Amino acid sequence: MAREHRCGKDGLPGCDDGPHTDDRFAETEALIMSAGRYVWPSDDLRPRVLEAARERVGRRHTRYRLAVMMVAAALGVMTGVSVSNHLQASADSAAMPRGERLDELVEAHAAASGQTHDWALADIVDQWRRELAERLPEGTVTPHRRQSDKTIR
Repeated sequence: MAREHRCGKDGLPGCDDGPHTDDRFAETEALIMSAGRYVWPSDDLRPRVLEAARERVGRRHTRYRLAVMMVAAALGVMTGVSVSNHLQASADSAAMPRGERLDELVEAHAAASGQTHDWALADIVDQWRRELAERLPEGTVTPHRRQSDKTIR
């Protein structure tokens, strides 16, 4: 069964407009038609294909969720570290000096003012409390200050 084919009619480039027969197409069509009588899909072909497709989609969604969670966790950790560093820097700048640093400040203040170490320490603590109070916004009073401002009658 030969198939007649016109190139000009189908608009194929490089062909002349004359009719010609292509035996390859005819052989392929005959082979497909004869195979159609012998090839039967199994009854569970469609369910197996659907199950495999669902499994692939499920794996893809799982990978996507994991990637989103990893990005969210990384952003959370980076934000936490940044905030922690900022808070630590603020706490360090507001903290009362301790240890050797406090000893050095007491020695320097006692030598400069001629006071004893106890009064030098009291002056340093008083100075630190004033600096800390200056950092607070206007109108902010801590509960500790409210109690200390009351007079006993």
